[in-house]
Amino acid sequence: MPTPSTRRNFLGQTLRGGLFTLLAVAPSLRALAAVRVCKACGHEALGTEAKCSHCGAALPPLPDATPPPPPAADAGTETKPSDPASKQVPEAVLADQVAMAKHLAGQGSLWGAILFARNAAAMAALKGRDGAATGAALDTLVRECRKRLTTTDQPCLVCKGTGAQQMKSLSLKGDVIEQTVVGGKCAVCKGTGRRPARSPDDQITREEARALQQVATDQKQRGLEESRGLWLPEGLYAALSPREQSAARKAAGTPCTPCHGFGSIACDGCNGAGVLPCPNENCASGVEICQECKGTGRTTGTRGATSVQARCTACNSTGKRACLECKGKGFVECEECQGHGEQVCKTCKGTGDAPACTKCHGDGVIECTRCGGSGTAKGKPCEACRGVGHSLCKSCNGAGRVARR
Repeated sequence: MPTPSTRRNFLGQTLRGGLFTLLAVAPSLRALAAVRVCKACGHEALGTEAKCSHCGAALPPLPDATPPPPPAADAGTETKPSDPASKQVPEAVLADQVAMAKHLAGQGSLWGAILFARNAAAMAALKGRDGAATGAALDTLVRECRKRLTTTDQPCLVCKGTGAQQMKSLSLKGDVIEQTVVGGKCAVCKGTGRRPARSPDDQITREEARALQQVATDQKQRGLEESRGLWLPEGLYAALSPREQSAARKAAGTPCTPCHGFGSIACDGCNGAGVLPCPNENCASGVEICQECKGTGRTTGTRGATSVQARCTACNSTGKRACLECKGKGFVECEECQGHGEQVCKTCKGTGDAPACTKCHGDGVIECTRCGGSGTAKGKPCEACRGVGHSLCKSCNGAGRVARR
């Protein structure tokens, strides 16, 4: 009878032998487990043969066969958003652009803030989804700055900038005289003498020109290089693919030239104020001398052959009444802009964007005419497009829009 130790030795030898056998036949088992179907006749093959035993056609390779290595990337292959060229914007550079935009906005240098924010948005676009949140925040900043840029203060039209309440009265000789009410405040401007209005377009243009010069100086001091309106680290723009260049240009935006991207322009009829002085010459701060009683408070009539006087019902015997022309406001709304102080830009129809490029239809890139978009010419990467099949649109320089004056 075998002893316990003998049984353990026998069991160990059996397991080791079985393991060696399993390892030896593993390739065969894997081959048997893989059912391959002949594409020519549909016959199933369970062995390791390379050709179908039924029709002789070549069989698909075994699943455990080593797949061929991927083709080496050609030097002319288009750079993808995850490739190093898209990651060459250092985080510190992008953060500096964003911080500068916020700083200038806080100082009231609104055009400078817009220009820095647009440049930062181009950098954020090169980071793909990693820069999406930054791009959205910058877009909000630009819209807020544009809103502040279009609002200014002008002298109040009612009190002519004095802030005081005006009134007209009769002198002892019966002449109409205009007086300033002591301690009275203009009902329109509340005594400030100023009233919000739409900024004049020529003022906005001058401020933009000054900001462009200052921003260029600041960006050069930061060691950045200007390429088609974008300030990027030196050499980065040239290293980008056409698609990436276009993405950066689109993120920076191409505002409509006549309205500077605001979508509206100041009304010429009211100089952006939205209102005009009351056309009634007898009106002073919305009040006029009663034309029925000529300021006396009483009217003269007849009763039979007798001349009699009665209380003026038009002014309740005060001699004054609210101006019928302006309804007592002292001003009337501008008919050209319906009181808004601005009109929709006729060039962009209120969008604020420059017209879409007619050559690339807003895409920013066009198909390579040399290779027809295939990326290859005579079996080699196309030299014209470096193998990507398209190039930057020359009409819009990749922005997808063309600014026109």
